[in-house]
Formats: sequence, C-alpha cells, structure tokens
Amino acid sequence: MPGVVRILLSGLLTLDGAIARGGHCLLATDGRGYEGPDAGSEAEPSPGLSAFGYRQSLHRLLRSLSLHALTFSSLGVLLSSVLLIGPYWAAARGGAIWAYAAGALICQTLIALVFAELVAEYPVSGSVYNWTKKLAPAPLKWMSGWLFTSSGLVGISAGGLALATLLPRISPVFQLVGTGAGAYDFSENAVLLGSATMLFAGLVNVIGVRFLGRTNQVGAAVEVATIVVVVVALLAHARHGPGVVAYRDSAGTGLAGGYLGALLLAFTFTMSGFYGEDEAAMMSEETSNPRSAAPRAMLRVTAGSAMLGVALILAAFMAIPRLGDPQVQAGGFPYIIEVALGPGLGNTILWGAVVAVIASVLTAVGYTARAIFAMARDDQLPFSRRLAYIGRSGTPALPILVLCLTNIAILAVNIRQPAIVLVVLSCTAVLIYLAYLIAIAALLVQRLRRRWPRPDSQGQAQFSLGRWGLPVNAAAAVMTLVTVVTLAWPRPEVYDPAPPFHWYLRFGGLILPLFVVGSGVLYYAFVQQGKPGAVLPAHRSPG
Repeated sequence: MPGVVRILLSGLLTLDGAIARGGHCLLATDGRGYEGPDAGSEAEPSPGLSAFGYRQSLHRLLRSLSLHALTFSSLGVLLSSVLLIGPYWAAARGGAIWAYAAGALICQTLIALVFAELVAEYPVSGSVYNWTKKLAPAPLKWMSGWLFTSSGLVGISAGGLALATLLPRISPVFQLVGTGAGAYDFSENAVLLGSATMLFAGLVNVIGVRFLGRTNQVGAAVEVATIVVVVVALLAHARHGPGVVAYRDSAGTGLAGGYLGALLLAFTFTMSGFYGEDEAAMMSEETSNPRSAAPRAMLRVTAGSAMLGVALILAAFMAIPRLGDPQVQAGGFPYIIEVALGPGLGNTILWGAVVAVIASVLTAVGYTARAIFAMARDDQLPFSRRLAYIGRSGTPALPILVLCLTNIAILAVNIRQPAIVLVVLSCTAVLIYLAYLIAIAALLVQRLRRRWPRPDSQGQAQFSLGRWGLPVNAAAAVMTLVTVVTLAWPRPEVYDPAPPFHWYLRFGGLILPLFVVGSGVLYYAFVQQGKPGAVLPAHRSPG
C-alpha cells in the first residue's frame, strides 16, 4: 500500500508540474495567463499577508464571482435537500420547515456575521484555525484546526452516497453493480461512483484555483437554475397550500418532548447538512481584495442559500400527492420529484442535482485541503513539510491526494459496515461545529475583555458589527453550542435508526468526537507541544 501511495503522489506532482508548464494555454482567461510559480503573488501582492508572517505561496487568482460560487457550493443547499427531505418529513412533517428556517436562516446567519468580521480582519487561509491562532492560547488554536481537518478526511464521501441515490433513479445504466436489490448493491455502487467523483475532484483542484473557481461557477449556476426550476415546477403541481407547514399527523409520538422533540430532531438534520460559509474565508489568500470580497460572499451566499432552501423544501412539501404516503420518508426528494413531475422533467431536475453534488464535492476537497495546508505551513501536523508543499500550479497537492484516498476508503468500508459509516458521516458536522465554537467563543472572550479589535489590528477591515458585535457574537456562541449538543445527543433516530441496534452506534455522536478530541489532546501534549510550531521557511514572509 505505501508503494501505491508513493506512485500516486509521484504522478500527482508530475501532473502538477505539467499543468503549470502548459498552464498558459489552459488557464489564460483574463489576458494575463500563467507566468510561473510566482503568478498571482508578485503581480497581485497579498494585502497585509506579510503582517501575519506568511509569504504568498497560493496564487491570488480568484475573482468575486468565483468566490460566491465556491461558497454557495460549499453550503450544498440541493445536496442537503436530496439527502434530508425524507428524514425531515419523517421527523416533524410539515413543521420541519420551521426547524430548517431556524437552523439555516437564523443560526447560520449569526455565524456568518461573526465570521465575516473575523475574515475582514484576518484574511488568511485556514479560517477558524488562523482566527483562533490570533484570539486564543496555542492549544485551542491547534484543536480547532485538528477538529476541522478531521471532519474533512471522512465527511466528503457523503457525496458518493448522494450520487448512488440519484443516478440509478435517472437510469439503470448507473447501477454499476447488481440490480440495486442486493444487500450490498447500493454500497458497492456508491464506492464506484464516489471514487470516480473524488478522483475528478482531485484533478480539478490540482489544476489550479482559477480552474476550480470557473468550474464551480458552472456548477453553482446549474444548481441555482435547478432549484428555481424545481420550486416553480413543484408549485405548479402543488397538491396542498402553504398550510402544509401546520400538518403534524403523528410526528413526535414516542419522542422525548413530543412535537417539540420532533422539531429539535429536524433542526439537528438541518445543521448536519447546512454549513461551510467559511469557504469564502478559507480561500481568502487566493482572492482579490479579500477584506471586502470574503465578507460579502459569506453574508450574501448564506442568506440567499437559506432562503432558497426554505423555498425548495416548502414547495416539495406542497407537492406531496398524499400527506400520509409512507414512501415520502423512504424515497425522499427523488420520489417527490418523480411522483409530482413525472419521469421526463423529473430526470432533468435530478441531473441538475447530480451536478450540484459534484460541485459540492469539488469545493469540499479544495476547502479542506487549504485547512490542512494552513496547519502544515505552521509545522502543526505530521509530515508538515510535505503537506505544505505548493507546486507550480499553486495548489496543495498532497493534502488533495490524502483527502481523496481517505474518503474513498470510507466508501469502501461502507460496503460491509453501512451503519458505522453513517454514524461517522453524521459526526463530521459535530467536529465542524466544535471548531466553529472555539473560534466564536474566543472572539466573544476578547470582546468581553475589551480587546477587540486587537491591538495588532491592521486597521484595514472593511466589515464590522460595531455596537451589535457583542449581542451577535453571544447569540452565535449560544446557537453553536446548542447545535453541538443537539448533533452529539444520542438519538436513535439519528445514529441508530435501523437494525442492528447497538449501543455504540447510538452513542456514536459522542464516541467519535471524544476520540478525535482525545487523540488530538494526546498528540499535542506529547508531540506538538514540544515543537516550536514556527512558520516553515518556504512560507515565511521575508519581511
């Protein structure tokens, strides 16, 4: 196996160099083209990056439209709808729309407001890791990055499961293994479809950030168009009025808290699938004028995506032919589309969903690779020098390869252990929000101590919450803490919904995060704490 990895890495780095040498033809989209390893750094020097101790290593080639597209794809409105409309209906029936609005529109907007202020002050790749580095003690800085990167090492494989749900419904040609009725047909098919998608995502990311941005512009445009077409088509075929949001039926029966517990369960589903607004911050070192572009992208896309999601879910609920149909929770989004719109238009819409899923995977690979790179250039990870290497195409090649391989491995494990893999994927959101919570709480502490803005502030931030900073920051901290608790709570409906029923599955939302936190504490205590953690020479600012 190590030999295979070495061969793959060698090929990836060779491809990286070949892309750079041929990049002038491939990437020349704005008249400047590719000028070598310093393109995008000397031509467009980083505004204030040297003040953070870093040399410009990534290429500053993203424009505002690409940043908006990447952030939109990261939030994955259509992907979360494909995966979660069935569970929403099962949890709280029509009332799930209120839980979605509370999570996507209110909670995520609060988080985005705090993050927008942070990225305006610290426009550096790594988002929560680099923010916490400036706001909190070193152990918390390291833990925030560790939690964030750990989630990406396994969580991106959810895209493979979504494709295995969508593509066979479009055509049996995409059922590459068996007929779909076999015990392992779905999971084996997910391995093949997901692996192909991961390799494609790796290739697009290695080519360069401009190519990634342009590709995601197409993906985001298709996703927005698909959502608009779906909403209009479903409303045109609506069987119920907006009053469907009051439909409860038997929702909440057997749950602690009754219907309130059902709404809390739907809120949990929302927060497990709708996050990633800090994509704009993660790519800030590769963006022109990030102090203004990143906050705008974060706030516009978060609010816009949440409203699109509310419209999509409401339209889907209104188009359900029969409110008591048990196939709604089993078949979810594809079933509603097919029954309401028929196979013709339904398949066209499902193709749009496939494009959205692929765009989401592309973005997630680039997003997490930058998080790994940000920690590695500070010498905060094993094999930091290799992980922090930036090739001629301006991308972190090894982190991209690692992400592709680990997520393909998760899909392979899913063949025989689907219950465990679903628990692992569900826990990735817990890890993300724990990392978010550290950064948000660290900023709140600085505000309470009247140390924000920081004394070392560059004074160039182009977004500030002003007098609303403290209440918004406090509300975001409370909502993020609530999210962590609800996601980690041992609900059988989330972590152990089907046989075999095992205690370790039900408590997976606690066990896996505790394992990641515990392993991180041990690594930091025995390895990282004894290292200086200084910026590696290749990335150190000459100033």
